[in-house]
Amino acid sequence: MNSDTNAIMDDSYVRVGKVPFIATTADEACGDVIRWGLERKSISVRLSNAYCVAVASNDRSYADVLNDEGVNFPDGRPVVWAMKARSRGRIIAGHVRGPSLFRNVLDRGRSNDLKHFFLGATDETLRALRG
Repeated sequence: MNSDTNAIMDDSYVRVGKVPFIATTADEACGDVIRWGLERKSISVRLSNAYCVAVASNDRSYADVLNDEGVNFPDGRPVVWAMKARSRGRIIAGHVRGPSLFRNVLDRGRSNDLKHFFLGATDETLRALRG
């Protein structure tokens, strides 16, 4: 699926190297994550950048993880540029920054009564998140 003719996997995914990325915007990504949470869907959400694409090109087990069930959001402008170039402008793709997605899902999720749980953090980290 590395040729340009196979770059668009369907209406919502574009392959960059060996990694399928969902064509979305930051706002849509936030809405999707919240919706999946409200629907109690267990979906692996990965924020992947150009480094992830490079590693996946040389590490089959890592490529398998990024091609497994779940979604890869484009966390980096180079990935977005590649998605737009590969699709020849037929898709809308935006940069989904990990820290912004995290903060927005927390903020918008609370207004939808979505509960958030943190595992493995220290009390100090949790206090800072309450902030």
